Amino acid sequence: NTASATDNLITSLNVVRSRRRSSREGEFPPIHWALLTALGSSVLGAFLVECAGALDESFSEALKVRVAFAFMCAFFVALTALMADLGEAFIG
Repeated sequence: NTASATDNLITSLNVVRSRRRSSREGEFPPIHWALLTALGSSVLGAFLVECAGALDESFSEALKVRVAFAFMCAFFVALTALMADLGEAFIG
């Protein structure tokens, strides 16, 4: 009984291990990458719309443009970090 219970335990552990390994080796769905690209493009578009509204003032002195640019830069840095993490999901 002990030998068969041990054998069953080892078999179930191997099944769990194979499921975990298969989930690690799967690719991230392309629709998510397309969504992230679309989000980045929409942020760039929003920045261009903000710039068009602020062109009456001096470009370097327009507070709205600088704030929008700061948010855009922060978003793209966060998006790049997210994409790098998604590319190597189970590393650390």
